[in-house]
Amino acid sequence: MSTKTAFHKYVIELRQLLQNARWDEESLDRPLKTCRLGECAGTCCHDGVYLNPVEAEVLLELSTDRGAELEEL
Repeated sequence: MSTKTAFHKYVIELRQLLQNARWDEESLDRPLKTCRLGECAGTCCHDGVYLNPVEAEVLLELSTDRGAELEEL
């Protein structure tokens, strides 16, 4: 299974942890709308986001290695 992600180590850990887990697929079906800051004023992300150490490491690495590309977005 090919996965496009910057969190390769995390995906491997999750696969191992959850390989025998039972899933209630209906409970995961929660349609999410795209955020519109003009309407919500950032209330859900007001205090920032919380990252685990793996996520923080990957994002720091990406921002360092690809900072110029990200600024162009």
